[in-house]
Amino acid sequence: SAHLIANPWSSYAIYLVSTILPGILALVVLMLTIFAIGFELKMQTSREWLETAGGNYTVAMIGKLLPYTILYVVLGIGCNVILFRFLHFPVMGSSWRLMLAILLLVFAMESMAITLIGALPTLRDAISIGALYGMLGFSLSGFTYPVMNMLPAFQAFTWLIPLRHYYKIYVNEALMAGPIENTIVPMLCLTAFFLFALLVSKRLHNALIYNNYPLK
Repeated sequence: SAHLIANPWSSYAIYLVSTILPGILALVVLMLTIFAIGFELKMQTSREWLETAGGNYTVAMIGKLLPYTILYVVLGIGCNVILFRFLHFPVMGSSWRLMLAILLLVFAMESMAITLIGALPTLRDAISIGALYGMLGFSLSGFTYPVMNMLPAFQAFTWLIPLRHYYKIYVNEALMAGPIENTIVPMLCLTAFFLFALLVSKRLHNALIYNNYPLK
């Protein structure tokens, strides 16, 4: 006999929708962030954008992404409110930690977008690689196919998928009510994605100044 802790109805929507909606949001964050920065490079307005920020790369990035970030976070929290409050999807653990997970997911996807456009400072290339990376996230996150059954190489690659870490937080908080240690580790992993953007900051800064990459 089956003893389902948080889903006695065996509703597949509880497993699928609660992850696929953040997954769609993550893909949108990735693609629009790449486009927002890459469009400045394509139109050769990046130097003017940087000068508006007083030549400060960090200020320029914050000024560019802050309005988008607020919108993404509001959308993500809104999705959770609809699912967990109005549609009564189960939350066995902390709903506040789920909200924090959405915030970290948005930041992690923005960081990966900066990493891609920094490594490939051409809009078409970064968009193409970003689309491939974003779509692979749905398959490698583990909510449609268990990670433990994947080939070892793919199992290793799942660590580079922010949605995978969000999914682990969701399972622990919403479905299992597991110990907080099971949530802290994937949250730290999501935070670690910020480091990727730092690795390409100098290259992207130079690209904003010199526009020395193909425009088409």
